[in-house]
Amino acid sequence: MKYNLDVKIIPEEHYIKVKGSIKNITIPNGANVFYLNENFKINKLTSGGKDIEYIQDKTKPKPPYDLVSQSVILKTPVTEFDFEYDGYISEIVANVNQIDGDMVELAMYCAWYPKNFLHTDNTEEFDPNVGNDCFEFELTVELPPEYIFAANAEIKNVKQSKDVTVYNLSSYGIDRGDIAVFASNKVVRIERSANGLTVSAICPPVMEKKNTLKLDVLIEAQKRMTKLLGEPMINQSTCYINRPRGGWGYVRTAIVLMPGITDENHESLKDLSEEAIIHFCGLDLHELAHYWWGIASSSDSNDWINEGGAEFTMLCIKKDMLKLENYNSFVNSYIERINRCPSDEAIIETPNDGEIREINFYTKTAIMYIGAEIRFGREGLFKFLREFYEQNKDEGGADTDKFLELCEEILGKEAKEYFDWLLSAKGWRNINIEKDILKY
Repeated sequence: MKYNLDVKIIPEEHYIKVKGSIKNITIPNGANVFYLNENFKINKLTSGGKDIEYIQDKTKPKPPYDLVSQSVILKTPVTEFDFEYDGYISEIVANVNQIDGDMVELAMYCAWYPKNFLHTDNTEEFDPNVGNDCFEFELTVELPPEYIFAANAEIKNVKQSKDVTVYNLSSYGIDRGDIAVFASNKVVRIERSANGLTVSAICPPVMEKKNTLKLDVLIEAQKRMTKLLGEPMINQSTCYINRPRGGWGYVRTAIVLMPGITDENHESLKDLSEEAIIHFCGLDLHELAHYWWGIASSSDSNDWINEGGAEFTMLCIKKDMLKLENYNSFVNSYIERINRCPSDEAIIETPNDGEIREINFYTKTAIMYIGAEIRFGREGLFKFLREFYEQNKDEGGADTDKFLELCEEILGKEAKEYFDWLLSAKGWRNINIEKDILKY
């Protein structure tokens, strides 16, 4: 599938205007449902030069994480179409999207472009696995000239005038459902090269000194992750973005977005020691690990594979770079989190939302993997994880059954029983973490 988008953004007015087309829709018999932000007015919807009849329905189920989209249901399925729409996003959507006077951030969480084609007339249930293959896109973005810009695409050309800057971009061709853009007039850009890698950072000016040092850590971390897990799915130069406000962290092709710091007196900016920089990178390292750990569906309980793998990989890198002999400095805080938020759900039965998701998918899985390293050794564990990644990186269809099957094949029956026990245990209520998992 190929997107062509021409986007004009007026940040001060919270306004976006989009025209474009989608071609090469390979869903059999064509697609008839897509999602778009409910604030947008559709001004044109045609296929083959003819108008398409459609209805917009706010009552239909929304895609995962999506708060403000509505389904657009076409009367006739199509294999390509052209569109124009515009509208205003005056609120922060899902805590990480906005069009505002000093910052623009748009990603899948606000459905700012047509997405998630479904090959079905039954829109009572959302099936994220239909029409979610890799796609390509060409993107032209028009912004005021004072904004620094980044996207999960390669910038091919930049045209700048007194009143506007126009960016022409091409995708890397390995995206599975998102086009993400970021722009701000309250940030600076830094770039570093080492170990054959070039990385950059976009951040508020007060973070420039610490982020310059942080980039060296992240370059070294990517080198270490590659040694542990093999070549990542994403090999493009990475831009680490600290937006000039809060929000939460996420990764897209070649960009990592995190909250930023604007208070020049913030305590975390004062310590520039190597140890402090490594700790400062913790969330970035988790998101960086998703260059490998994005091999399962992110919309159901199999997401523990993505988040657990990323969390454990982050811990391994921090432990190695901090030259720690064990995980004691990490483990206690994880156990405290688990005790603060008891749950009845097993990891593999956890709904993909809410606080329980964070405890089960991130915290318990990290403890589970630390225990596995104690039992089966790091070399054996990463031999299994590296093979599991390699087998699933192209299709993105990893699940718990595949995990346990390969685990038994590589690590043996005891390892399969260990993982099955902790993944299936109801709430871990009868498990003593220190004695049952971490002492062996």
